[in-house]
Amino acid sequence: GSEDGRSAITASYDSTQGTMLLTPVKLDNGELYPELWVIPADGKARSLGVINGDRPTEMDVSPDMRQYMKEGALIAITPEPAQGAPGGVATGPVLASGKISIL
Repeated sequence: GSEDGRSAITASYDSTQGTMLLTPVKLDNGELYPELWVIPADGKARSLGVINGDRPTEMDVSPDMRQYMKEGALIAITPEPAQGAPGGVATGPVLASGKISIL
């Protein structure tokens, strides 16, 4: 989904493999890089890394982050510097977000 109607992305998570396929439909991150976050029930955003904003990307979710990839957790994308958000804290506005559904 999108906060402002300008950006959209679909994400499919394979919990057995720990991989996620991200497909941007329309992602306007300007001059910055789209960083993916998971926000579990505790409300604390945790970075999953910088993704590609213009083509499908398969990413491995690190073993320490897989515990947060639960039904109902949120994923969000913010625009960040190339190296990722400084100190692991999002600096940009949410471009797109949605709830995780485990298939």
